[in-house]
Amino acid sequence: MAQTKFLRVKHGEFDQKQNMINELTRLSLEIESVRGAGEVSASTTKNKLGHLERKLDALKRSAVITLTPQSNDFRMFKKIRMGVCKFFDISDQEVLSHNRRDNAAYPRQILYYFAVTKTNHSTPNLGRLLNRDHTTIMHGSNKIKQQMKSDPKLRKELKELEKVINNISLNR
Repeated sequence: MAQTKFLRVKHGEFDQKQNMINELTRLSLEIESVRGAGEVSASTTKNKLGHLERKLDALKRSAVITLTPQSNDFRMFKKIRMGVCKFFDISDQEVLSHNRRDNAAYPRQILYYFAVTKTNHSTPNLGRLLNRDHTTIMHGSNKIKQQMKSDPKLRKELKELEKVINNISLNR
């Protein structure tokens, strides 16, 4: 399996490169959510997209990133988010919001569970990607794990969701 390679990485630069990777992913996801938001005016959307895309391009130029197994984790993370939104019929903004109502909180916890179990991202990295503390990610994931032990309906639901996630195609 290929490993991450950073050219001329000096002591202390690895964290900086990792932060760039996380920021690239966050910006890509934010661009997608702005494109999907229908409630804002076209000019506002165009301005936001232009700003985010310029920021993303600048980061891409400054980052030395090669194709790595970790990039597959970002793709899987994206598929999980899309699958959870599709399965529960909620928007990306709702799943990422800080709304505590069950219609958003429950799918969010399932997102945390799949992100922890299906990717190699650490909980601090997932927390940064989702604008949450890593303990929130751990709590939500552990809550779903505990519920699975006694709830056959949840286990069935997660199997169906996993099929939805696996059927999502990410066209590049």
